[in-house]
Amino acid sequence: MKLKDIVMQYLENIKYSIKQKTYLFYLQMNEIYVVGFNKEISLSNLNEFIVSIKEKYSYSTTKLVKSLINRSLNLAFENGLTKEKIVITLHLKNQQIRKVQALEKQEQAKLENYILENNKIYYFGILLSLYTGLRLGEVLALKWQNIDIKNKLIYVDKSVGTISQNHKTLTIESSPKTQSSIREIPISKKLLDLIKVLRQNPKSDYVIVSHNGKQIQSRAYQKSFENLLKKLHIKHYGFHSLRHTFATRLLENGVDIKTISELLGHSSPTITLNRYVHTNLQNKRKAMEIFTKKSAKLAD
Repeated sequence: MKLKDIVMQYLENIKYSIKQKTYLFYLQMNEIYVVGFNKEISLSNLNEFIVSIKEKYSYSTTKLVKSLINRSLNLAFENGLTKEKIVITLHLKNQQIRKVQALEKQEQAKLENYILENNKIYYFGILLSLYTGLRLGEVLALKWQNIDIKNKLIYVDKSVGTISQNHKTLTIESSPKTQSSIREIPISKKLLDLIKVLRQNPKSDYVIVSHNGKQIQSRAYQKSFENLLKKLHIKHYGFHSLRHTFATRLLENGVDIKTISELLGHSSPTITLNRYVHTNLQNKRKAMEIFTKKSAKLAD
């Protein structure tokens, strides 16, 4: 029996005890990663396979693949499908968390001005993330019923993502991965003006939709964002950088970490500090200049 089939049996066994989103995510992992293992199932071959995954993908992806295979092999052994119990023991060294870059202020202004001045409604999802810190999946899952204009609040309680199944790309909608991601975000005046424009001619229950009113897949919108940056001669950024830009601008304006953390939907302010908010080189230089000037005055 091939490893991918062993994993598939494990997934069928836990299918009804986990969330649909989690089940579909594991299916995708099996089809993308595990399917590449075609050797005899042995500890040495599996360790080599995990090393090859680690060389191509992130630490977190490799860790998930390793865990999925181990759990699948354990069930297979318990059911008598394998002769010996095999556990991948290869130690994975965590890499330093990669910082997500924030757009520079002039880049942010250029992006905002182009979308607003040309009334590019399709790209309003970019501004929505920039003004609220919403994740891409949260932007595309947002419905009009989640926006309370009277009380000026956005209620975030859903996220969308895509998975590959039977050579097809499916869009799935589910609750956010953590309870803290379910949150309320106040609507600023700038954002309220944006929402009013979108509200004039809603094509769907969803706030951000395609030109023909259909729900947009996250990969397609990410690609549109990248193409827009290229068109405006702005260096490459991932969509997540908009969320990071939101957090960074708040920090630069003196907003406390706890408030930023709650707006982003983090379970802990520590995550906000470690993953999203870090001063850029310009701010560091400015801080050093201020320190130098103050030190010089004290010396006088």
